[in-house]
Amino acid sequence: MPLMLKLAWRSLWRNKRRTLLTLFSMALGVALVVFFESLRRGAFEQLVERAVRMQGGHVCLEHPEYRLAPAVDRAINGVDRLRGRIAELEGVESAKILVFGQALVKTGAGAVGVMIVGVEPGVEEARSPIARRLVDGRYLEDGDGRTILIGRELARQLRVEPGKKVVVATSTLQGQMEEQLAHVKGVFAMGTPETDGYLVQVPLRFARELYGMESDQATQIGVMVRDPARLDRMVQRIRPLVAGENVAVLGWPEVMPDVASFIHLYNAANVVQKGLLLLLVLFSVFNTLLMSVMERPKEFAVQLALGTPLRQLRAQVFLESVLLGCMGCAAGLGAGGAAAYGAGVRGIDLGLFMKDGVSLSGFTYDLLLRPHPVPAILIGVGLLVFGATLLLSLYPLRVMGRVKPAHWLR
Repeated sequence: MPLMLKLAWRSLWRNKRRTLLTLFSMALGVALVVFFESLRRGAFEQLVERAVRMQGGHVCLEHPEYRLAPAVDRAINGVDRLRGRIAELEGVESAKILVFGQALVKTGAGAVGVMIVGVEPGVEEARSPIARRLVDGRYLEDGDGRTILIGRELARQLRVEPGKKVVVATSTLQGQMEEQLAHVKGVFAMGTPETDGYLVQVPLRFARELYGMESDQATQIGVMVRDPARLDRMVQRIRPLVAGENVAVLGWPEVMPDVASFIHLYNAANVVQKGLLLLLVLFSVFNTLLMSVMERPKEFAVQLALGTPLRQLRAQVFLESVLLGCMGCAAGLGAGGAAAYGAGVRGIDLGLFMKDGVSLSGFTYDLLLRPHPVPAILIGVGLLVFGATLLLSLYPLRVMGRVKPAHWLR
């Protein structure tokens, strides 16, 4: 084996230019796949993280019929008790109580229909993207009463600013019309008209008062998990805790189907793109392996005539493909992983090219993209390319069997 390895290494470098070009092509292809796969993973993780923190969380507990017709009359009871059970689970980062409802916000400048989100300010301030995107005023506090936080577009339509008063009108659980005077405490800007012109946050206590809810009622319990990759497992662990309660346990893909469908569609297109790129790279590898065999029939004929077994010659050529695959994959994984890691630390700012931002179903992309290279990407791409290289070597090995020593020695 050491002798065959030595012969394989020497044979591989007989044509240095061809070998270097093949290694460069393989390394570049692997590096690009690793980098863009890391970029895709990081971008979607950022999108999902922002979306779930603005909404209920990675896992939502709500009335079984809430998805069919979202309304405050489909509230769940005993939310403090349920949250206490869930918060004790290993892997749960936090659990929060939310109230979602429709309302009309009025000023002298007009009236606008909005989505009211009742939140626990102390919990939400540390995790919600809205709390970090204030452009005026301050965020809600636990001791606040009838205060609201509105988007910049809504503030423009109503012509209000922090400190001004608005009237919030809605219908309670009992079917009565309710109007409350509230003070604007802050203005946020998420970058999308859907959010900045429609979403309003209020303290949970004010939301319950507005909709006539009891102190242990809410429309949702949102659960943030530490490892989103184990979402399905967490859903299965939470369901037994609410058995017997009139509560549905849903993962974020069921709560935000538009976001989940977009990610699935992009992932499918990404597989095609990566496949085409790797196909071009592997064609170059196949050409090198085949030419390495086709240009050496006389050499093989002499060795066969001297009594060298055909299997030993094939083992030598197979080792050439192994060496080529190892060097190309190692270089590509190293370069792609290093580039992705460096870009993840510094970030890739697309804001210079997309001044108006990018949104999906009301959720904004963070234009400072951070690739997230993980071992699964490196191992997956490396094994795929290395395995394909070994498979491509099977045809040149078969061609070697057609060498006729008598013909070439004559």
